[in-house]
Amino acid sequence: ANRRKVAALKHAVTPVAEIHQASMAQIVIAWTLAQPGITFALCGARNATQALDNARAGEILLSAAELGAIDEAIAGHLIAIDA
Repeated sequence: ANRRKVAALKHAVTPVAEIHQASMAQIVIAWTLAQPGITFALCGARNATQALDNARAGEILLSAAELGAIDEAIAGHLIAIDA
């Protein structure tokens, strides 16, 4: 059941990633940074390339519609992921 929920979230994030020519990870980081009260995102990286990719997420500005689509997917699929 959890895999289906994660797949649905990926389905919502993928078009946004394609529009911004970014990875899904970058979009999720950009979404995190766009949340009220959030000033930074602490992201892990296994190498310098991943660290640079993560940093580039800070340059992505998501539209209100994109943020809303991701919010809706998260609300529908991740809130009760372990339920």
